[in-house]
Amino acid sequence: MRIAVGLSGGADSVVLLRALHERSAELGLVLHAAHLHHGLRGEEADADLVFARDLAGSLSIPFHEARVDVASEAQADQQSGKAAESIEEAARRVRYSWFRELLSRVPLDAVATAHTLDDQAETVVAKFLRGAWTEGLSGIAPRLETPEGPILRPLLNTTRAEVESYLAKLGQTWCEDSSNQH
Repeated sequence: MRIAVGLSGGADSVVLLRALHERSAELGLVLHAAHLHHGLRGEEADADLVFARDLAGSLSIPFHEARVDVASEAQADQQSGKAAESIEEAARRVRYSWFRELLSRVPLDAVATAHTLDDQAETVVAKFLRGAWTEGLSGIAPRLETPEGPILRPLLNTTRAEVESYLAKLGQTWCEDSSNQH
């Protein structure tokens, strides 16, 4: 199976890439790494790109990259009738659009993202706080089907503490996104 790992450079995506790489022969995987530079966070984001590219190179994994201007993408477009979006909404939309493009352009069977149990809990709580109830409280699905191919989320049962413990055992560094600091 040919899988592209969405590699932001953050701990979760680094764990996913390293864990799949470690077991790739056993699982019959051919890995690729995919990094989308969102055009936010300036030099910090540039450093994330370099880190992701270097990590993929050190593991001899093909690397795919693209740059977008998410801030512009989030703005309303009166000509097309597109409403304004939050930066987070626009980033998610653009990222998944790029994953679908990769699936259609590169010989891949799936894209894997590094959503964890912590992301799952955060998603459910955010939906609850926005007023969702019952059906609307669903979390992140482990598999998202797209016409171009599936997007897999194999770390949904893994905690951030487990992620960091695994990386510590490997002596593997990762990037911290300052916009995620609360």
